Amino acid sequence: MFKNYLTFQIAQSFDRSCQGAKLEGEIREKLIQSSRKMLEHFAKSLSAKDAGDEYKSLLLAVLCLNDCTDLLKEHEIKIFELDGRIEVLSRRLEQLCASAFAATEKSVRVRPIPLAS
Repeated sequence: MFKNYLTFQIAQSFDRSCQGAKLEGEIREKLIQSSRKMLEHFAKSLSAKDAGDEYKSLLLAVLCLNDCTDLLKEHEIKIFELDGRIEVLSRRLEQLCASAFAATEKSVRVRPIPLAS
């Protein structure tokens, strides 16, 4: 069972909404590609072996979601279904990313270097 299962379900729902969005040509393809990559990176973070890998995958997922947001804003596209999911998903992914970063910092310990006498 996935940890962060609800966020994964929201990510899947967002991806399906992007695929079903009534957009034309290149814009639609870019949106679908970015949402698909976001979902892939998020899924990768769920099976990460350590906090560092989880953080990297979550960060990439956040960046891909930001690409979706930028694309919609750039072309002034307003789709109610996508807008609501982007907000929720963005907040949840950013929180997970911050938690993974904190765990990464805790797992890296700096040992003092012994001074030669």
